[in-house]
Amino acid sequence: MSEFLRLEDLIMGCSETGYEEAVVKLLQDNGIAVDDFEHVGKCDSECPNCGVENFSIWQRNIGFINNNEMVTLDLDKADNILEFEIYLCNNCGKWTTYIE
Repeated sequence: MSEFLRLEDLIMGCSETGYEEAVVKLLQDNGIAVDDFEHVGKCDSECPNCGVENFSIWQRNIGFINNNEMVTLDLDKADNILEFEIYLCNNCGKWTTYIE
């Protein structure tokens, strides 16, 4: 399990394999599973895949180290804390992410 992922590597992964694959790599490289996220609610946005308005929202905080441009899951070492959310369509299983 890696402790840090360079932000540059995450962005490069997005351009080479696509955004969803880069997010999956971030989670896999850090041993994060769905059980590590907290269910925080639902939203009625329309799914771009199936058109149904039925998303579950799962959230976990991640950290960002400004000087080293790294994403970290060790919040004690982070300069800034970001909310990392997964929006999962309960109808078709399509998901997307949101980082704030």
